Amino acid sequence: WRRYYEQDAWTWEHMALTRGRVVTADPAFRDRIEATIGDILCAPRDGDKLLRDVAEMRAKIAKEHPAPSLWSVKYLRGGLMDLEFLAEYLILRHACDHPDVIDGSTQAAFAKLAKAGVIGVELARRLIEATRLMRQVQAMLRLIAAPAYDADSGSESVRTSLARSAGMDDFAALRDALVTTAQTVQEVFIDMIEDPARALAAETEINKTADGAPRAS
Repeated sequence: WRRYYEQDAWTWEHMALTRGRVVTADPAFRDRIEATIGDILCAPRDGDKLLRDVAEMRAKIAKEHPAPSLWSVKYLRGGLMDLEFLAEYLILRHACDHPDVIDGSTQAAFAKLAKAGVIGVELARRLIEATRLMRQVQAMLRLIAAPAYDADSGSESVRTSLARSAGMDDFAALRDALVTTAQTVQEVFIDMIEDPARALAAETEINKTADGAPRAS
């Protein structure tokens, strides 16, 4: 298992491992597993490759699983997947220097990343609040309707329950908060991952063109 992760695992598998935990094992074996997870996550890695892989994976998911509505908070741009990708990307990029940032909870990871100075305290606060709101909406919809339920066309009772569960005065306030939050998270994702990945791709193309240009004799 260790050899696979060190030699063959794809980037998305390393991202998933940031949330890995031992469910049950005898103490000695549990300690070996946890130490191995730590070693794998803290290993030095190519930051540019990681950035490109994360951006490409998110783009592929957005194409194959577009959010059908604002209330599909898992796949929504600026929703839970963007938040989880941000946390996992930052953990993998910085765990080598800051092993304490590793945490299976997205909210806790953002707090630890801020404590380590990887991201700002205010940014961490906004990302934590965004995660909390998205998870609350997701959990409530799972309880009273369906994960991809379009609350805009839902019953008044569903809307009221959603708003109350999120601590909002009414459904309109919840909807506005969700729209604003998703926009904020998407902007962070673009600034931190998508734009740098595009810049890397453009730089690579420029270098390829320069390498392929005829040399003066």
